[in-house]
Amino acid sequence: MWLAAVMLCLIGSLVFLHVGMSYFPFVWMAVGVIVVYKSKKQPANGLRLPLMLLSVAVGVLSCVLALSMESFRMPEITLLLSGLSIILFALLKFRQLILPAAIPAAVSLGSRFVRPMLEELITPLVQLTFIIVSTIFGLFIPIQTHSIIISFNAVNGAIMNIGIDNSCSGIWSLGAFTLAMLLVLIVFPHITRKWLTYFTVGFAVTYALNILRILLVCVVGYYTGDYETVMFAHTHIGWILFTLWMIVFWYFFISDFMKERKKA
Repeated sequence: MWLAAVMLCLIGSLVFLHVGMSYFPFVWMAVGVIVVYKSKKQPANGLRLPLMLLSVAVGVLSCVLALSMESFRMPEITLLLSGLSIILFALLKFRQLILPAAIPAAVSLGSRFVRPMLEELITPLVQLTFIIVSTIFGLFIPIQTHSIIISFNAVNGAIMNIGIDNSCSGIWSLGAFTLAMLLVLIVFPHITRKWLTYFTVGFAVTYALNILRILLVCVVGYYTGDYETVMFAHTHIGWILFTLWMIVFWYFFISDFMKERKKA
């Protein structure tokens, strides 16, 4: 039954990867891992009627909110799938799976209502990112800067203007990494004694990869002089780098955890 229980969470990842790239798939993947672990370690232990009705109500509310939004993009799809997951696990009386299934809904609502507040607070991070990128890129290519825009002549003579806005600050990749780390630490509180070191290194490398992403976008702009190609690179370089980094990070993190378990 655990395989059937986790399918909806994993399907969510595939839906997002098909519809468009964002950091929401990594939230679903983290939740999927937690659901697999919890469902294999703990059998379905029942659910009292009041809690079941409350969970179903929360799930229905999440679905209604998702379907009532003006747009229907990845945050709304996340909210809808999370609501359906909550309803499914509540009706199946999988009590231990309801909370993990609700996490994507919380993330979706947070992205909608907390994002405007965050965008006001991350201005210093945008400025820092702009300074680092313009300094490094300017070492190799003659550039001009204005506000948060880097201007340079491409190889074909086209003038390229690359702007660094809030979405380029790295806040969303950092947020996805932090959330995944918190989920793991909450579910597995004794996973490794060196979690703070892993978190610090992971946070720093995630931000460094965001810098690399923007530099690569600028390089693409320099050699192609084509904004469509630049936008294609902007859309896909980030999630590719982040995915590879998460594979490497969690490999070493889990390997260290397994070594500590053998010693215990």
